[in-house]
Amino acid sequence: MTASTTESHAYEELAKPDTNNATYLGWANWDNQDEWPADFYIENKKKFFEHLDRMNQGLQNGYRANRPYQTYRMNRDLVATLADKLGMTTQQRGRAINWFTILDLQTLGLPAQTVAYCVCTYVVHSDESNRECHPQTSEDEFDDLFRDIQAQLGIRQERFESVYGKVAHRIRTKDFEPTIHDKYQLDEALQFQWRTFNAEKDDGWL
Repeated sequence: MTASTTESHAYEELAKPDTNNATYLGWANWDNQDEWPADFYIENKKKFFEHLDRMNQGLQNGYRANRPYQTYRMNRDLVATLADKLGMTTQQRGRAINWFTILDLQTLGLPAQTVAYCVCTYVVHSDESNRECHPQTSEDEFDDLFRDIQAQLGIRQERFESVYGKVAHRIRTKDFEPTIHDKYQLDEALQFQWRTFNAEKDDGWL
């Protein structure tokens, strides 16, 4: 991560992470509640490594939170999880993440889950796959999995049609301004997959 160096304060404004978080700190599965034997930065070892992990990920600098990046991460994880539930391909999932995370949800003024679902349906529909999920698709031809997830999210058909139209318009007209949170511009979807895979495989090594 990088921080402003225009002033001498140790915790100047956090700019953005400049790595793809190659170091993995498996504190989450660590059951040991040991504490450091002396006055340390954070006495509890698990909380200490959790703090280091958050700084390593660019989520904070010291105790200063990187709010824009935290919001980006939450949005990325939301649409990635939804894409997995909808059985989207890796390529479709990547496009859904890219588009959803650069849409201005505050300007849209709509629930994030509804927008994420509409982004996923737009991606699959524009991919010209055999899965019918456009809001104008007839009931008997509409993809069963998309229908089930829409019902679970509590998205009424009228709302689906309205939000889908707004999302599709913004994507087609490129009505957004991409924000780069990683100066190397590496694939965030791959990073997400890598961390998820490793978190499932290891027992929490440090």
